[in-house]
Amino acid sequence: MNRRLLMVGLPALILSRGGSASPTPQSTLRNLRLLPGDEAGVSCRAQMVSEPNGALCLRIRLRDVGQVVLPSHYGNARIVGRLTAQGREVLLASFEGNHGTGVSQRLGALIGMDDKRRLRVLGIETLEAQDSQITSANRSVLGAVTGTPRGFAVSVVVRTDLDHPNHRVPSRVARWRTELPWSGCGAIPAPPAPAGAQEEHERIDRARTAAAAWLAEAPRTDLREAPFEDWGLWNVGLIEQPA
Repeated sequence: MNRRLLMVGLPALILSRGGSASPTPQSTLRNLRLLPGDEAGVSCRAQMVSEPNGALCLRIRLRDVGQVVLPSHYGNARIVGRLTAQGREVLLASFEGNHGTGVSQRLGALIGMDDKRRLRVLGIETLEAQDSQITSANRSVLGAVTGTPRGFAVSVVVRTDLDHPNHRVPSRVARWRTELPWSGCGAIPAPPAPAGAQEEHERIDRARTAAAAWLAEAPRTDLREAPFEDWGLWNVGLIEQPA
């Protein structure tokens, strides 16, 4: 059975499940230091835009640098923070991806400048996901992205609860941390899953590897046509993978 995910917000970003969104400015950041030694930085403005076909997208404009465009099915894409890595600052933007009934996910795009002074999406991670479409089971995924001296790290917690007709099956919790070394060259490389990794871990690492390959092909700045489903990125929070 094919299953598609409905994006939900982080705790501070509640997603409206219906209705229309106002295409209004979301936020303005100043002094974003995109490269090492850049003391002045640049200003950044994020604005929700309604396209001619009615679709919504978040346009993140960095003054005198360029812009990044993220899809936003419900108009709830946001810049949620900035991280420090390799002597520069990188934006973390949250946005909705696949959508449907009974499942949910929110993705995070890492946006910055590489050593060749090219603006690009450096990586894409799952920040939150939920699968509750099966009445006897529930799965939640939480991901936290941080900057490190060598690049980035992602900490993930996957909790799976199962209900048996006669008794409650104890929850199964998987936790791991993945180091993502980045030198400042191109997109963030994806390390392979470690030997013996659990299925949930392998699924996320496979999706990251596929996304990283696409991001490395060119300085990607527009994710509206990104092949999320082909990467398996929309499936990382599901209890069962689509057939």
